[in-house]
Amino acid sequence: MGKKKTVILVILLSGTVLVSLLIFSKMYMANESGENTYQHGTLSIDKEFLVYVDHEEGLQTLNLANELTGETQRLISAKEGDQILDPTVNSASRNVTYLANSPEKTSLYSIDFDSHKIEKHMTVDAPVREFVESNEKIFYVKGNYQHSDDEGNPFHFYDIYSYDSNTEEHQQLTKKDAFYISSLVFDDQSQKLYFIMNQSKSGDPFEAEQGLYELSLKDHSLNRIATGHQDIFEVDLNSAQNEIIFSGISNPDSGSSYKYELFSVNLDTYKTKRLTFLEAFVTDPVYSESANQVYFAYNKKFPGRDYTNFDLYKLDRDTLETEKLSYQFRELGKE
Repeated sequence: MGKKKTVILVILLSGTVLVSLLIFSKMYMANESGENTYQHGTLSIDKEFLVYVDHEEGLQTLNLANELTGETQRLISAKEGDQILDPTVNSASRNVTYLANSPEKTSLYSIDFDSHKIEKHMTVDAPVREFVESNEKIFYVKGNYQHSDDEGNPFHFYDIYSYDSNTEEHQQLTKKDAFYISSLVFDDQSQKLYFIMNQSKSGDPFEAEQGLYELSLKDHSLNRIATGHQDIFEVDLNSAQNEIIFSGISNPDSGSSYKYELFSVNLDTYKTKRLTFLEAFVTDPVYSESANQVYFAYNKKFPGRDYTNFDLYKLDRDTLETEKLSYQFRELGKE
């Protein structure tokens, strides 16, 4: 099963790598005005190899760490104005695959661990947010065309596409012009893509509805999965238990600050179950099938002003017991 997540990773690793499985992180960083804004991103690990994106001298760097030895190496630095998106590591082929996004186009590359040789796999003349691979196919989220709101801010409408590396043919799989599509994951067994989509029938972004969807590659059917939650943030596929794990609002009727917990929805019965009871801000779940654990980011100070205080936790999927790990996401540029 191929599994990937959304957009930019900006983290700092300190000392020995303290993560042992695939984890997806959210953290906050100060922009030029001094305000806190967040960026999404991925850490990806395959066996003992961990790949992550960092910043150095204003440029993004793609880095590889050996979780067993603690050794790290820089694989590549992004060009000025470019972004490195959605990296994934493959220890069998000893390479890292990633998106390089510039204002004009997006290319998919792989880089060899040992030789640092770079190979280009495809180029799209449009913004690509994320991708997931399966055999000879690459599925990706692409911006179709730009639109501006009343204040002149440009944004794109997005759809899902596939790319066949044998024929070099691109195919559009959805025609929804969604305001965003995120958390793209793929199940090899059922041949289905799962993702979050936000769209509006009127074209007004303020009237957009968000939902969890499944797209079958066998018959091209697109169905919305009923979760009982109006807002869903970040999902991952638990193929062992045939369920989607997601972050959702646990107190929708509070009328004040929302709290976010992890939930699951069974893909056979569509029944939803609450997995965490931390009464805070819980987000970005990533499931480890080998260890039957869910890794996630947790901010106990939410909804306070300190948006940098994200710790790494893990959840035992059977017992629902949670445990804090020795890792904390930090704000860029602050020690």
